[in-house]
Amino acid sequence: MARFLALIIVLIAIVAAVGFYQGWFHLSSSSSSADDTSAVTLTVDKAKLHKDEKLAKDKVEAVGNEVKDKVAPTTQPAKNP
Repeated sequence: MARFLALIIVLIAIVAAVGFYQGWFHLSSSSSSADDTSAVTLTVDKAKLHKDEKLAKDKVEAVGNEVKDKVAPTTQPAKNP
C-alpha cells in the first residue's frame, strides 16, 4: 500500500511539473498590508490544455498510421486467371 501511495505522489508531481513547464498551470500571489494577509492562486489554462491534448492525440494517430503503413503488406496477392 505504501508503494502505491508513493507511486500516486510521484505521478502527481510529474503531472504538476509538466503542467507548469507547458504553461497549463500558473501560480500568483497577492498580499494585503492592511490586514496582513496573503493569498496564493492557482490558475488552470483550460484552452491551452485542450489544445495541447489535441496536438498530442493527432501526433500519436499520425505515428500509428505510419507504423500501420510500414507493417501492412506492400504487394498485392497474385490473381489466378
